[in-house]
Amino acid sequence: MQIDEPRLFDASAKAILDIIHQTRPDVKALLVVGHNPGLHELALKLIRTGSQKNLSRLQQKYPTAALVVIDLGARNWNVIAESTGQLERFVTPKSISSGLSGLV
Repeated sequence: MQIDEPRLFDASAKAILDIIHQTRPDVKALLVVGHNPGLHELALKLIRTGSQKNLSRLQQKYPTAALVVIDLGARNWNVIAESTGQLERFVTPKSISSGLSGLV
């Protein structure tokens, strides 16, 4: 199921989290696509644990077209709060292109 949410455009971290809190409990995975600085700020607020290397990279920069995967481990979206997530993955265009250099 895809739902377009116009409030995500240039939204603050708090506004994005408010939208996430409104997600139905039967939704098991959620992909939020938006703009910075809101997405970057929210990712940093949600993450409690995970790869220190990836967290350090994320703290420095959240470039255009980056993907952050955060496991929130909650049964309901309305209970998601700061420092409740685990950073599972941080992928940037640069990390993809450097991984492909050995394939050419």
